[in-house]
Amino acid sequence: MKKPNVIYILVDDLGWAEPGCYGNEFNETPNIDSLAKSGMLFTNAYASSTVCSPSRAGLLTGQSPPRNGITDYLRPWSDWHLPLKTGPNDFVDNELPEDTDYKMNEKFVSMAEMFKKSGYSTGIIGKWHLSGYDKNGVKNGPSKYGFDEVLISEQTGIGSGSYFHPYTKVDADIEPILGEDEYLVDRMNHEAVEFVKRHKDKPFFLYLSHYAVHTTLDAKEEDVQYFSEKRKSLEKKMAGRKEKKTKTAGNFLTKILTIFERLKPKNLLHYTKNKKRWITENNPVLAAMLKSVDDGVGEIQKTLKEFDLDQNTIIVFTSDNGGEARVTTNGPLRAGKSYTYEGGLRVSQIISFPGVVNSGAVSDFPTINLDFYPTFADLLGYEIPEGHILDGISILPLLKGEFDAESFSNRVLSWHYPLKIPHFLGGRSSAANRKGAYKSIWFFDKGVNELYDLKEDPSESIDLAEKYPERASKHRRLLKNWIKDVNGDIPKGQKEP
Repeated sequence: MKKPNVIYILVDDLGWAEPGCYGNEFNETPNIDSLAKSGMLFTNAYASSTVCSPSRAGLLTGQSPPRNGITDYLRPWSDWHLPLKTGPNDFVDNELPEDTDYKMNEKFVSMAEMFKKSGYSTGIIGKWHLSGYDKNGVKNGPSKYGFDEVLISEQTGIGSGSYFHPYTKVDADIEPILGEDEYLVDRMNHEAVEFVKRHKDKPFFLYLSHYAVHTTLDAKEEDVQYFSEKRKSLEKKMAGRKEKKTKTAGNFLTKILTIFERLKPKNLLHYTKNKKRWITENNPVLAAMLKSVDDGVGEIQKTLKEFDLDQNTIIVFTSDNGGEARVTTNGPLRAGKSYTYEGGLRVSQIISFPGVVNSGAVSDFPTINLDFYPTFADLLGYEIPEGHILDGISILPLLKGEFDAESFSNRVLSWHYPLKIPHFLGGRSSAANRKGAYKSIWFFDKGVNELYDLKEDPSESIDLAEKYPERASKHRRLLKNWIKDVNGDIPKGQKEP
């Protein structure tokens, strides 16, 4: 069998229910929906963390965030790398000198290195967020971890926005090729198409890592206007209906930081668009950004077909964590990014694999992004080096229709998100696990346990911890043992399960 190409499309902070194929009736994602029709849609797919850096580290290593040492998002000035620590005392605080010639231990291999060792050309377009940035004196980016080509990579934190040329947060030296007011998402889509063309004669692995739809949201004015008019039309049809509010949309600090963003000079210059950026239901700016991402999915599909690569290319479409509750509801799931509730962890996930995955397939088997490493290793026939512990499983049999879900009925998915203080979006120091339909959350800061039946209550509105104390206790024991196994830390003064 000819080696299949792999395109992994990761959207930043995309909520589980944003694509049309997940039931969204406001956003328009025809190409993503088409991908689902030709492949497999996952209803219970999870990220390995509720924020970006640990989730991305988990993806590229196949290891739970506490095991590889990154449990929170990395700050621009951090000199963290991707150490894949072999013991709890390796690389104290993961800090290394700026002039270090450190390289990842060769017995550990990143996902990109795995593909490279298997004869693939490798490339990353977009967000990395797994080490410090060039602008802050840290030079240890994607090229050190197996990527042959590194394009449109950020030079410092892009959180406050850098979506139109000149890209001050990405690379100020990038010249526009799509017009004077070039849009970053469009440029990344263009680079993805060009990457496919360059490597059409050899197997390739492309990691298209979008900055969209991370706040501060920004999109092309014509698209924002289109979705604004669509929103007004919907409001007229539903006259008298008040905008839905989520009770976990953040804390006082969240509100202050949002106001600060809205008052920035560049945002005040575009007051009308700025006001729309913070709508929490049917957000026209988020919809416009997602439309551009969707356009790129269509361009990639068209290019693959043009060069007869479409039948031998796997496309994965997913997110690094749940949507941010300041700009979307994540409904029907509870909360969003930074929370260990479903809205922060569950993600949309589609896998297209022609000739292997049946068209229109839907899977409700719980998966996590840690599964992609062993899945790709299984696909490539790559032998995992001794000592590289994996926390995911290969879902290749699931894609082939040969999966015995019953044999994995006892599978436990676990998350560890220790914080000294709450996240600015409202998330608290906590850990969680899911076994079958039941999910437990342990809050380190208060020493409180919550238990939910996700089959009957996907919104996590009814806490069953007191009703089913034995089940809650069992989940706590599993969580406590797992945290110990992965070398997880609990902040001083907080309570273990």
